[in-house]
Amino acid sequence: MAEKLMNDADGAPGGDVSSNLTPETFLEVFREWREVRREQSASATAVARVGKRMKSIGIDKQAFDMFENLSDMDPDDAVNLLKTVMRYGKWAARGFATQQDLFRGMAVEVPKEAARADFHEFEIEDQGYVAGFQGRKIEENPYPHEEADNPNYAIWRTGWHKGQAARVEKAFGGKQSAADGTGEVKEATGAKGRGRKRKGAGGG
Repeated sequence: MAEKLMNDADGAPGGDVSSNLTPETFLEVFREWREVRREQSASATAVARVGKRMKSIGIDKQAFDMFENLSDMDPDDAVNLLKTVMRYGKWAARGFATQQDLFRGMAVEVPKEAARADFHEFEIEDQGYVAGFQGRKIEENPYPHEEADNPNYAIWRTGWHKGQAARVEKAFGGKQSAADGTGEVKEATGAKGRGRKRKGAGGG
């Protein structure tokens, strides 16, 4: 088993050496996957389209599902989980846990700087999206606006506004509505955009 992993590492780690999967294509499709899944109006067809692309470039579904689950966890908890799995595996003499050279010689490619920077920007925008969708206040932006050379403040705010728009769509099912900087969602009642708050839709 360890030998197979090391052989895979010479080409596409853990998979088909003819795969089109690279660090850059993974980050690109992972971003598409997260964007399409967070859209309230995303159709099953759109989700399936991205899923099909993931498969076509060689992303292993089981490994990806595990990666997503670990990504949603606190980093320390994720590491402890992996350690615990290995511990149980050793107790039960499972092959994946008993081979001491399991990851020896396994090379992990590094994404190009441009791809890494683009994905980092998306992650900041997504943080803002989640905050907006959850109804948190825009003042909770964790990036200081005082730093003129720090674009993260504006990127987070862009995501926050997108999240607010998705929150409105979910609350009113496409009705004309508006959201303010406090995280409150209001239904528009006139041309001037004045409205009433939706009961129970306020920020938490």
